[in-house]
Amino acid sequence: MRIVPTLIVAAVALLSMGTAAAQATDVDVKRMILSVNSSSSLSQGLAMDIGQQLHDRGEEVRIVLCGSGAALARKGYDGPTLPDRDQTSQSLMQDLMGKGIRVDICEYALTGTEDPAEELIGGIGVTDPSELREFWQGATRIAAF
Repeated sequence: MRIVPTLIVAAVALLSMGTAAAQATDVDVKRMILSVNSSSSLSQGLAMDIGQQLHDRGEEVRIVLCGSGAALARKGYDGPTLPDRDQTSQSLMQDLMGKGIRVDICEYALTGTEDPAEELIGGIGVTDPSELREFWQGATRIAAF
């Protein structure tokens, strides 16, 4: 079974449902879930930049790392420095965490991991689908990178 294609389909479905919910309620949306699934450092960096901008506007932001994006949660991540930055995607993410943005790794990315605490950088949580669903209720936008 291939988990990554399933996660991509789920992310697209969540994105479209979140947009529909925001349009249906006609409410000023102040919450965003950023789903980082790509191994591309540029895509990951863009997600972190958007998270920063939304946070600066006072929006509540959550970051969920799944698929190839889950590498950002692991100790020893050795990603490239981003263009025009002196930081990696992981260090940008850690800056956001320092500002109170919650970052979780998809529980499926931990399959076969004996001790997640030994592999993950400090402050990374594990997704709780029921809690994430609660956050998602109402006017929450979702974007996948």
